[in-house]
Amino acid sequence: MKGWKRSMFVSSNRLNGLVIDLDSFPEDFDDHWTQVASSVSILFLSQSEQRLTAIERISSVFLTHNGTFSGFLTKRKSLVEVHNLLGMESYEVAVLSRNLDVLKYIQGMNVSTVYFFRDNFIKYEEVGNLPDFLVGSIAEINQIINGDLKGYFSEAAAIIYNGSQQEFKQGLVIVTDKEYEGRTTTIVSGGRYFSTIDIRYPIHQLSQRIIRNKDYPDSQVTLFSSIYNDLVRFIEEQLEQVDILTRIPPRPSQQNDRMIECVNYICSQKAHIQNATRLLTCSRDYQSQKSLNQEQRLSNIQGVFEVTGSFEGRHVVILDDVISTGSTALEAAKEFYEAGAMRVTILVLAINQFRNSMITNPLKCQCGNELKMRFNRNNNSAFFGCSNYRVCNNRPLDFVAGVKAYNHLNKVDLNSEEFEDTEWF
Repeated sequence: MKGWKRSMFVSSNRLNGLVIDLDSFPEDFDDHWTQVASSVSILFLSQSEQRLTAIERISSVFLTHNGTFSGFLTKRKSLVEVHNLLGMESYEVAVLSRNLDVLKYIQGMNVSTVYFFRDNFIKYEEVGNLPDFLVGSIAEINQIINGDLKGYFSEAAAIIYNGSQQEFKQGLVIVTDKEYEGRTTTIVSGGRYFSTIDIRYPIHQLSQRIIRNKDYPDSQVTLFSSIYNDLVRFIEEQLEQVDILTRIPPRPSQQNDRMIECVNYICSQKAHIQNATRLLTCSRDYQSQKSLNQEQRLSNIQGVFEVTGSFEGRHVVILDDVISTGSTALEAAKEFYEAGAMRVTILVLAINQFRNSMITNPLKCQCGNELKMRFNRNNNSAFFGCSNYRVCNNRPLDFVAGVKAYNHLNKVDLNSEEFEDTEWF
């Protein structure tokens, strides 16, 4: 990771410009912009000429443009205009807004995003469209600009680790909650998960490590145990002391109990936490949740878990790798509540994101085959290797070089005559 000193946007190679959706902020916030770091170009976008004039008075280094990100077609038009104004490629710019709907579409254009959000909890209905960063102050915006705020905890830890075994102790953590059968359960996540058809998946280490862990359960134990351990520390510092730790157990027909080693590790590090992996079991096989809708998922997992013993007044934490609708984990949480638990928290590496399946250009090897992310068997580091590696003798790309090449390949081509709105959505 030498030389890659920047905040970890997925779609960015280097942050050179920040576009601020001024209309999403209240007018009385404008005086705070004097505190924004000017080490990158700052462009304010607004429909109000009056507000833009006021921004220009605040600092001569600020750029302004009359436009808006509201409306379906104007998002694309405004994005093209601001890129041209800044004279930058799409992988050099991020958009800051208080409007999550705006950022949702901007992400669909393969551009980095920052959500200004001051609450401690984010609504569960919103966690499927998470931007690259959640910030709540000008100071945190400056941390992103300066490269001091790295991103979501699990995502940044996976990149910084990259086979080096070095520890990572900072990063954004997502805290939300969801009601299920009359009880509210807290959900804590260290990052985002992108499906295999998402534009971000090919260069997203955490997502690919989670997939690899399903096929090779021992391959990610060291990294995932460290991430979970630090997230448990976050829970104890920010929410409440943890008394009980377990994981979503495998179905009877499954051979791999992927999370059990992570639970064992955490309990070995934190003696006050009871290991309850033997006290939560799955009593019967159930259909995979992937192809089911919300109602079918709820029906599919009803009554599949059993809890042994009493957990009166205890705080239980349940580990899982990814949460989508939450049906499976919430069903397990329900059993602990019925066994007397005072509080149940679901702790996951990542929250599944809604698909952003824009057509992309894959990385290509010199031999013409596709370059895909792979993991070194010796140190578990990520790199990009030829899909036909058994016969190809070309050198692979290291992780950073591969990410930069992928983002360059899939940048917004502002001068293309074939550029159509339908390609973005």
